[in-house]
Amino acid sequence: MDQQIPGEKRFLLKNTLLFSELKQDELDMICSYSEFLSFKDDEVIFKKNSEADSLMIVKKGNVRILAEQNGEMRDIAQFIKGELFGEMDLF
Repeated sequence: MDQQIPGEKRFLLKNTLLFSELKQDELDMICSYSEFLSFKDDEVIFKKNSEADSLMIVKKGNVRILAEQNGEMRDIAQFIKGELFGEMDLF
């Protein structure tokens, strides 16, 4: 396993408000259950009413949330580097 990955995960978590106060061992536990995912530009990550079972932190780029309004898809939210989105019911 690449030794840099646990450090990258820890850094990403520590710099996200929700996880910023956690201790090293707590961050390490979350890291052990975490993985990096990559998506192509304009790739759909999830759709309305799809079962969500994870939280995501934007490492690079941005994520747009779209909704149909008057027959057109429009941005209703955007998440940028360091921001968290996903299933908040996990907490």
